[in-house]
Amino acid sequence: MISISVNDERIDINESASFTIGGRSPFVSPGELWGPKVYNVSALDSRRNARIFQFASMLNNTDRVKAYDNAEIRLADLLWKRGTLKLRDFASAYNFSFHSDAGDIEARIKNLTLQDLDLGTAPTDLNVTDSYPTANHAYFTVKNQSFYGDANPSFNGYINRYDTANSRLFNPTADGNDYTITPFPFLLYVLDTAFKQLGYFGITGSWTEDPLIRKVVLYNNFDHRTPTITYAEHMPPISVGSFLIDVAVTFGITYRVNPVTRWVEIVRIPDWLNDQSYTEFDRANARYKLEPNENDGFLFRMAADSEDKRFDTLPSWMTSRSGNGSETVDTQASPLDMITETNPMGGDWTIPVVDQAGSGPAFGLEAEARGGLRFMIFDGMTTDSMGNAFPQGHYMTTGLSLRWEGTDGILERCYTEWMEWKSYTEYMDRTVDLSLVELLQLDTQRKVMIDDLKWVIDDFEASVTASGNPDRIKTRLKLYSIKL
Repeated sequence: MISISVNDERIDINESASFTIGGRSPFVSPGELWGPKVYNVSALDSRRNARIFQFASMLNNTDRVKAYDNAEIRLADLLWKRGTLKLRDFASAYNFSFHSDAGDIEARIKNLTLQDLDLGTAPTDLNVTDSYPTANHAYFTVKNQSFYGDANPSFNGYINRYDTANSRLFNPTADGNDYTITPFPFLLYVLDTAFKQLGYFGITGSWTEDPLIRKVVLYNNFDHRTPTITYAEHMPPISVGSFLIDVAVTFGITYRVNPVTRWVEIVRIPDWLNDQSYTEFDRANARYKLEPNENDGFLFRMAADSEDKRFDTLPSWMTSRSGNGSETVDTQASPLDMITETNPMGGDWTIPVVDQAGSGPAFGLEAEARGGLRFMIFDGMTTDSMGNAFPQGHYMTTGLSLRWEGTDGILERCYTEWMEWKSYTEYMDRTVDLSLVELLQLDTQRKVMIDDLKWVIDDFEASVTASGNPDRIKTRLKLYSIKL
């Protein structure tokens, strides 16, 4: 009933082999990656396997650490998963871990930072006014009088100042060191390119088509002075895993990794909650354990960029509490502060403001002092009170705010229904008998109906054996109730 192949060659496994199938919902706790992760696989010490695994059993412990990409697991000739086999050790048999779905992503991003990825390049331009995907980056004016410290006393204190007379940005190449430019890569460009770097075709889903999300950028403080933009230079020095989690929490999404199609679908938490489709199970064990809801409110928290001195005291808008805040939802990301002032042209404008040293090779700046993950919205060209044009960045625009509170804030857009559900749901541990086909189709996105009640699958686990009955496989479900 179980077969495993590498590069379309079936490997030899023990006839009594068993395989544990399981998965976890990414919706119950925001920031989780989707679905099944890592499984253990054992293969026989046979001639066939020695050839397929390139005689890894004869290598020393250091050289034996190998990965075999193009691995497939079939159950009763039905393709279950594609992924990667990683050899853990050899002790009379080959002992592997099998990485698929979210586990495949986790294996690929281990020890990787955003700056390690090849995120591509682009010619330096001075007039980007489009959003993604027409453009991969944007510019907007930011006040930062601390950018060069004392190293460049002529600096005017503004990044990406706009030259209305010439309809372009002021820049150090044409206008001298009074000015500097820094491109801000669009979030969707970085996400899509990052997943392509990890071996996938990119991202998909309605969230990626949202015109407001297409305006979101990653702020950075890298002093750009070359003819070519290298996007990795404009990334914060954080791990790829932290980046994916903080994006998921900030925007109320999760990543549905499909190792077969090689696409990563972005799914909104509200879309999942409002999806009424379900699978009905009619062979549930009569015994179950039901636990009452003990939720006592929520606490949502952002983390300030420790390099930005404006946030030496944490502003109140970075935290939102509902009730006693017993369940916390944390993100290490945050937007910039804003300031309204009279600008150098004599008009009034509202622009982002930071108090942070820049980074880069010029003027002795710290090359790696790039701060944390910070999102902003490119809101296009606008004018100050005197009619002078400038590109505007903001933490909010009509329909989208990057702070917790407000009509268009993160909570209202992403978590209101989720908080309501978590406040009334009850927890149940239940065992059901599934056929192999039903088990392979089990999906933590899809709700289930048991005893005329609808439930969310938080976690499931089943053991499939080579000699077992494919029509009755005991499957343990951890469930949360949901209103009909």
